[in-house]
Amino acid sequence: MRRAALGALLTTMTLAGSTGVAAQDSALRVGFINSEAILQQAPGYQEAIQQFQSELQSMEQEFQPRTAELQQMMADYDQQALALSDTARAMREEAIFQKQQQVQLEANQMQQRAQQRQAQLMQPVMDRVSEAIEAVRVEGGYALIFDAAAGGLVAADPELDLTDTVVARLNTAQPGGER
Repeated sequence: MRRAALGALLTTMTLAGSTGVAAQDSALRVGFINSEAILQQAPGYQEAIQQFQSELQSMEQEFQPRTAELQQMMADYDQQALALSDTARAMREEAIFQKQQQVQLEANQMQQRAQQRQAQLMQPVMDRVSEAIEAVRVEGGYALIFDAAAGGLVAADPELDLTDTVVARLNTAQPGGER
């Protein structure tokens, strides 16, 4: 998720900024980064991941009784199925089916909330990374910066790798984007 979001943002950002440089200079300056490596080293990334994992664990603990209740309903049914009348068996099966539907719906809702929270926690980090990449692109006169982690880069001269430059920029930049 975050790789795709960063890749799309980087592509848009670098392509939007490329026309001015290309028009000014006949030599097209190109570089690449490894967004995964940058994210791993970005200030605030580890804290955001830890916060998300803590919140996800709380969500899962809150949800656990619902799955336990469903499992208990199924276990009780399995034990009593032979002794139940056809009508009672059908009613129990319907109740289990309804409970499964309810648990599945709640699980999907929890997953959506978790994804939204992860995006919310990661957005400030992603913004700082994008700002640092754009600053390196502008300062270095790069028309394009590709993301090797996005998978489109097949081979490149290691001299064009700007990952360390972006990480250094992140580590010297203040959260507001100032140096």
